[in-house]
Amino acid sequence: MKTKIIYILLIGLIFSACSDETLNEINRDKDNPLEVPLRTILPYVETHTAYAVVGGDGSLYMSTMIQHMTGVHAQLHQFDRFVYSATTFNNDWTAIYPGSLKNLRIMIEQAANEEAYSYQGIGLVLYAYNAMMATDSWGPVPFSQAASGEFFNPEYDTQEEIYTGDNGLLDLLDSAIVALNTDTPIVPGDDDLIYGGDLGLWIKAANGLKAKMITRLGNTPYYDADAVIAAASNSFDSNDEAFIFDAFSAGAETENPRFQEANDRVHFAVSESFFNLLSGFNDPRGDLFFDDGYNSIPAPNGTADLDQGGAIYSKVYDYIEPDSPIQFMTYDELKLAEAEAHLRNNNAPEAYAAYLEALEAALRRAGVTDQDVIDAYLSEPSVAPGEGNLSLEDIYLQKYIGFYPFQSIEAWAEWRRTGVPNLFNPNGDLLRRWPYPQSEIDNNGENVPSGRPINGVYWDDLSEN
Repeated sequence: MKTKIIYILLIGLIFSACSDETLNEINRDKDNPLEVPLRTILPYVETHTAYAVVGGDGSLYMSTMIQHMTGVHAQLHQFDRFVYSATTFNNDWTAIYPGSLKNLRIMIEQAANEEAYSYQGIGLVLYAYNAMMATDSWGPVPFSQAASGEFFNPEYDTQEEIYTGDNGLLDLLDSAIVALNTDTPIVPGDDDLIYGGDLGLWIKAANGLKAKMITRLGNTPYYDADAVIAAASNSFDSNDEAFIFDAFSAGAETENPRFQEANDRVHFAVSESFFNLLSGFNDPRGDLFFDDGYNSIPAPNGTADLDQGGAIYSKVYDYIEPDSPIQFMTYDELKLAEAEAHLRNNNAPEAYAAYLEALEAALRRAGVTDQDVIDAYLSEPSVAPGEGNLSLEDIYLQKYIGFYPFQSIEAWAEWRRTGVPNLFNPNGDLLRRWPYPQSEIDNNGENVPSGRPINGVYWDDLSEN
């Protein structure tokens, strides 16, 4: 599937850089490539991460796999039946490696050379996030030799090494926090489309990602509930501080990619399993998420008929606007990670307090603003069972709902880690990793692992094949 990715920033970068003087300079000194200003690279990598990594093809496919939506047209209808190939996720690999990681490595190294520690720290945060998306999706991937330009056929690192090794993801976030705390006269402003140059919020985002990543390691010896709680305490204090890209706008070249999908393809209908889950909770978000609210006719997962026009099943598009933000990490996800850590520490009161705070934050972020409606939801025994009865499953279910509609890749990762909710597709077992792209098999086959899509990843079942 091709996504309509328009890189205005990159095109502008190329044209503005290629004057006669510049071309002459390149011809005179081929060993020193032209440096692009940091304030030009930063908005590009932020936009690219939101549009092509979090909101790209993989997000569409995982919306059906995780049953947030049901595919009723074209490739998504086929994927709902588990029809896929080694080319299905080629675009996602390209989006992360040459698209994000290569440009972020340039930004990080250039920022270090210029002592622009603010840009260096932001780059490290975004690099860790993109690399996490890669290893969470494929398992072992190139990491230590990735995106440097030195290795044409990079080796694959194990997921354990990527997360926990020297200079792994958690180390990168620690390095980012150090850089962001280092005095520098060079600070981004409106070129930072996420936080507007507020380095304190970038530090909070780095700590939030630490809490996310340690939580992701919940089935491994590396999980540390106290470390999650500590990271969370240094992270977001509200929805307003969350790690979210909110710079899309109305216009063919600037819209949220899911809104573009709605206008161009209309692949999706209401998912039967997701509809049943929300209706069972009397969840007020159902009236927002589903075009026909709780009068919707949902499409069965894995067996739906073709229905691009919506003649059979209800649609899911009224909620998605051209300027809808893309979430990297939300405040409610942070509080649910904190709730899980407290519960695993046998601290039920703190766990329940964090859980309730997460639920209200999630409702408000989704657009539920009536306090009476919020209070009614938090009075549902199936939703809020009391601190003595709160279970990990309660936490995992609310996280799964909160990831709708744009964080389907994250929802898939957490489902693999937790097994919650119990998802069934009559066509077979759900994928536990993406197949390696055909482009990588063709060009770097000697290093590509033998793992199959039904095999788990390290933080799932400790496997590394």
